[in-house]
Amino acid sequence: MKDQIRIFQKQNRLIMTYFLSISEQAILQNMVPKNICVVFDGGYENAERKIACFIPEGYEGFSDCVCLHATYNSKFKTLTHSDLLGCLMHSGIERSVIGDLIVQEDDLYIFCKEKISKYIIDNCAQIGKCTVHFEVCLDYEITKSKKKKYVSCAVVYV
Repeated sequence: MKDQIRIFQKQNRLIMTYFLSISEQAILQNMVPKNICVVFDGGYENAERKIACFIPEGYEGFSDCVCLHATYNSKFKTLTHSDLLGCLMHSGIERSVIGDLIVQEDDLYIFCKEKISKYIIDNCAQIGKCTVHFEVCLDYEITKSKKKKYVSCAVVYV
């Protein structure tokens, strides 16, 4: 993180980290000087894992966080967060490029770095014994209750 801060101070260009845990975000916030603008983005307001974006003055859009969505038939098997995370890890994907994972009823949501999204779409076609097909989801709304994360998503085919 110190290197990222140093590079930003010298080059004044957009820098994005990988996804950070809540504790890593807190550590980074304490390290960053007050004159540097850092924005955290996890794809939705109450995300736990977030990308830190060092933003130069006057820069507009800033994050490369993408939401992927898939549906599956939960009639035969109910998938869990662990099933989804296990599939991603088994595919050789580093945890640092994956944000929050949301499993709800027949829907699966993955927040990830843009550069890994195509790989997930192309390579994560089966979780457990359930066939899935992930697609980029551009129009979604996340709300969080005490027990579950609820997602509504209009899937846009790309």
